[in-house]
Amino acid sequence: MMARIVFLFLVIICLMNPAAAHAALGGRVALYSDAGLSECTLTDTSPRVADVYVVHSPVAYGAVGIMFKLAPSAGFDGTWIEDIFPPGMGGVGTSPSGIAVGSLSCWFNDRLVLHVRYQMQGASSSCSFVEAVPYPGFSWIITTTCGEGCELPVDGSRLLVNADESCPCEPPPLASESTTWGRIKAMYRN
Repeated sequence: MMARIVFLFLVIICLMNPAAAHAALGGRVALYSDAGLSECTLTDTSPRVADVYVVHSPVAYGAVGIMFKLAPSAGFDGTWIEDIFPPGMGGVGTSPSGIAVGSLSCWFNDRLVLHVRYQMQGASSSCSFVEAVPYPGFSWIITTTCGEGCELPVDGSRLLVNADESCPCEPPPLASESTTWGRIKAMYRN
């Protein structure tokens, strides 16, 4: 009985705030500038080829595919060269126009889903970026789950170019307060 109440409570919260539901269901897409998947910034000070690594971190359901687009901001002075699929991955489309990437096997942990190359010109503005955004025609980045193949929304992220202290890699965490169930219930008493 308690499980049903908790489930109903979560459904109501998701219906009241679709952003909360979308943030939790399909995981997150992160962009990195190094093969070690640790750098969330890219330096563009001279002409060169730059690599961008797209990683999907699914939540509990696992994933077999993901659809997204990589969109540059104003001030980003790179030209897309190619998309490279990691071993075991395949896809349709291109990252600048929208791409669907999938695998024949299910993944439950962080997975490199795409390696993208750009020709940088050495002239990108400070705090410009490349961002994972929804596939054209969709409201969110979409992942397909293992098993039943449900489509779930995914959070995107940015790879900052020529970052400085005014543009951190990720936005600061949402402020919150610790509380108890008693306090929450008290908010709804007559």
